[in-house]
Amino acid sequence: MNQFNIKLLDRSFLKAPLLLLCLALSGQMFAQVVTGKVTDSATGEALVGVTVAEVGSRSGAVTDIDGNYRISVSDMNGSIVISYTGYQSKTVALNGSTTVDVMLTAGVELDEVVVTALGISREKKSLTYGAQEISSGDLTRVKDANVINSLSGRTAGLQINRSGSGVGGSTRVVMRGQKSTRDNNVLYVIDGVPMFNYSPAQPGDIWGQSGNSGNVGRDGGDAISNLNPEDIESMTVLKGASAAALYGSQAANGVILVTTKKGKDGQTKIDFSSNVTFESPTLTPELQFNYGSRPNENFSWGDKASSNDHVKDFFQTGTTYINSIGLTGGNKVAQTYFSYANTTSKGIIPTSELKRHNLTLRETAEFLDGRLSLSANLNYTNQRGDNRNAQGLYFNPLTGLYLFPRSENWADYSGANFEQFDDASKLYLQNWVGSRDDWQNPYWILNRNPNFDLRNRFYGTVTVGLKLTDWANLQFRGNLDKTYDQFEQHAYAGTEPTLADPNGRFVMNRSEGTVKYGDVLLNLKKDFNNLSAGLTLGSSINDVKVLSEYADSKGPGLRYANIFILQNIIQPGNIQQSQPVRSQLQSVFGSLSLGYKNMVYLDVTGRNDWSSTLAYTSSTSFFYPSVGISGILSEMFTIRGVSFAKVRASYAEVGNGVNPYDTYRLNSLIPGGVVQNSIGSLPGEELKPELSKSLEFGADVRFWNNRVGLDLTWYKTNTTNQRIQVGAPLGSGLSAFVINAGDIQNKGIEATLSFVPVRTQKLEWSTNFNFTTNKNEVLELTPLLADGVYTLTDGGVNNYDMVIREGYPFGEIGGKGFRYLNGNIVVSADGIPQAGADTVLGNPAPDFTLGWNNNITFGNFSVGFLIDGRFGGEVMSVTQAVIDRFGVSQATSDARDAGGVRVPAVLEDGTAYNGTLDAEKYYVAVGGRDGITEAYIYNGTSVRLRELTVGYSFPKSFTSRISKGAGLRLSFVARNLIYFKNDAPFDPDIAMATGTGLQGVDVFSAPAVRSYGLNLGFTF
Repeated sequence: MNQFNIKLLDRSFLKAPLLLLCLALSGQMFAQVVTGKVTDSATGEALVGVTVAEVGSRSGAVTDIDGNYRISVSDMNGSIVISYTGYQSKTVALNGSTTVDVMLTAGVELDEVVVTALGISREKKSLTYGAQEISSGDLTRVKDANVINSLSGRTAGLQINRSGSGVGGSTRVVMRGQKSTRDNNVLYVIDGVPMFNYSPAQPGDIWGQSGNSGNVGRDGGDAISNLNPEDIESMTVLKGASAAALYGSQAANGVILVTTKKGKDGQTKIDFSSNVTFESPTLTPELQFNYGSRPNENFSWGDKASSNDHVKDFFQTGTTYINSIGLTGGNKVAQTYFSYANTTSKGIIPTSELKRHNLTLRETAEFLDGRLSLSANLNYTNQRGDNRNAQGLYFNPLTGLYLFPRSENWADYSGANFEQFDDASKLYLQNWVGSRDDWQNPYWILNRNPNFDLRNRFYGTVTVGLKLTDWANLQFRGNLDKTYDQFEQHAYAGTEPTLADPNGRFVMNRSEGTVKYGDVLLNLKKDFNNLSAGLTLGSSINDVKVLSEYADSKGPGLRYANIFILQNIIQPGNIQQSQPVRSQLQSVFGSLSLGYKNMVYLDVTGRNDWSSTLAYTSSTSFFYPSVGISGILSEMFTIRGVSFAKVRASYAEVGNGVNPYDTYRLNSLIPGGVVQNSIGSLPGEELKPELSKSLEFGADVRFWNNRVGLDLTWYKTNTTNQRIQVGAPLGSGLSAFVINAGDIQNKGIEATLSFVPVRTQKLEWSTNFNFTTNKNEVLELTPLLADGVYTLTDGGVNNYDMVIREGYPFGEIGGKGFRYLNGNIVVSADGIPQAGADTVLGNPAPDFTLGWNNNITFGNFSVGFLIDGRFGGEVMSVTQAVIDRFGVSQATSDARDAGGVRVPAVLEDGTAYNGTLDAEKYYVAVGGRDGITEAYIYNGTSVRLRELTVGYSFPKSFTSRISKGAGLRLSFVARNLIYFKNDAPFDPDIAMATGTGLQGVDVFSAPAVRSYGLNLGFTF
């Protein structure tokens, strides 16, 4: 078997960062040290994680579990500032003292600073839009291999769906509803640089196929899933167009800012964390083992016959190990951060495995008395996945596992019996009960249809800052993001003929993504008596290029059986290197922020983009502005019991370009000749950028020294000029025209309620609720669409579509409905349900979402739990439909035990049908991938205990034996422990794909998993 060669990291690779670390740390021996303890002024309790910084320098420290800190300072007559979330900051003069104890008062910190667009830090109270910050602790308390999954239930306004492909899979994140026919995922920004969240493959239909590249059931993963959670300092969710306007067309769907860790002056420490979790399947289909199958049939509609449950023994206990180590340190001149992380995961399906290595090095330095600053950040990720879970019906081991005829003996086909020697071909061929394209022996798929994918990613950013004056600075930033992906699937001779030729099938995909980004920013900030002003002017360029090549032996076949190399594909074979897909965005932008007496703030932004995707139109340029205003009511007048009160309003417009080459038809060279792109713009019409107009109002109110806080937002967004494909007439030379049309509206409310019910010297309980409701409506489409319906996912011969209709919510599930007469199901004379016309049956978007997050500390112990739910919406299960038709579901067994299916039914002439419907006739008619969709639509409500953690921080008396200042924490962690309510036969949070289509449907996805384990954190 052909395998990828993965070279081990050469030891010399580690020498450079370690040398830099030693150099950075060596300067500390000349610094002066100040120590002390930070406590709560009301309770006397030690405060953990308080930031202590020297005024006027980069020197900083964080208090340990006992509230103690140790900081190196350059001036013993200077000052230090102590800040902590939920407490009022305090600045203390040293006056030569080497020991400074500080008491902080709980309450609103009006000068709390958050990171906003372009990496600009601003006072949180001055923001004119909604933003929510999530700390590193929230992201790593119960670790997930894809850190974005840890946002689920924590943030209002986000809908998060993870892929069913398992560990390392993609995640779909939609903010404030679906707006676009192109893409609805948010933009991720890493330390001020937009990230190209590229996925090399996603399923396109319920078979799992993805275009003509040979990818079947493949989720290629995405870039954000490669991040090491321990490298993240915080995440900030910028909600709405106003918050993200400075990022332009890339941020039309909202922004999640990721701020990574860096070295700090005066702080030398090593952080080590080790996390192990064990996963077991949950929400598996309910199957029957009480009825057998008839002779020579693959269905299980036979007589009563008990059989062993072979399914429960197929799944294994999954394991995930995440180990990381981080080193930080530095002096006033240079600071270093270095980390390494290793993730090893074995899934619940045998042979499924993922391994990932992350290396990060970040250097920061100041020169010329702080007037010149340099920062360099380098990241490398190496990831390999074997037999990642397939999505869809093809090459999926779960189809054969669930559908196996109940009268057969599983032992005859499992283990080593999945293949048998064939004397004629002299090969081992598949041993299975029957031939169908949508099922094979599960062990044959795992061992003789294996898939492998490999990713190498290099990500680097260099930033140069020039301090021109005390109120002006200039920043230059450049970034290179390079990703190499390779995928192979080896289908041995004996594979189902629909999927492979007699000698087998070899599929190989390679892709190379290159993103080059650069910007320059001029920041001006000046206070004039009662007026504060900030001005940012800048320009940026973002260049994206994707190269791909693929080979698929299907068709001509392999010359020799089971040799999986390119030379073995019979020519002319399907071996292609695609045209480079390249786009470039050039931009200029500006932002003006004004504040009056710390009471009223005004923001005005403008950005102009020039997009290469609009080439060959009259204008490649589009401009979009935003304006926002906020007022601090609690600064204007005293409100009894109110610590802080702010109201805000904003309006913004954000553009979004079209797909590359929509405006110009490219020729492609393929085996056998030249073809021209069959999709182009409508003659006489020019394509325009998509345009979103957003209006937002909000309020932030806090009571009783920050013990209670309420943040409310109302928003409305209209997105016009949608990219829509319509059929082209014969003779046009095209299969479809691309036009601008449509108006999609989203209106909603977001609310966050924070509350500290208990705060004593030994006990504190903080709780947080977040609520989101969004109403989506397609106000307008285009009369050029047949039947007024735009299809996102075409079901073809299957029973699932996803469509858009004018006057209805975006992304509805379509399919076959029952035929009704006077509210009753119509059946034939022999009791077979009749299908009606294709219709729309539901929308997977929830009516509202709710999250409840809790953290309780008692001495050295802590307990945290997160309960969240999605309420309403409709989802569909193709899995349930197929297992019903095959007679292997528990529902079919129950119906047979009850003597049939009882439903109100009439004959075609309206006469009542007397008696129950025969179970086999009913489920064969309504079930299957091409049956009656309506029978398999479920309420999408799901409420769960998403996270649980119980931790213990070892006392200083114990950890000081290891190292002075050391900290040690051990926690029990768990995820998805309890589903309090789940109406569908699968987890509706799992998505088959992360694109716009294929939402709200389950097609033999791997079961959701319940995980539990231990997390060890050690700092010294």
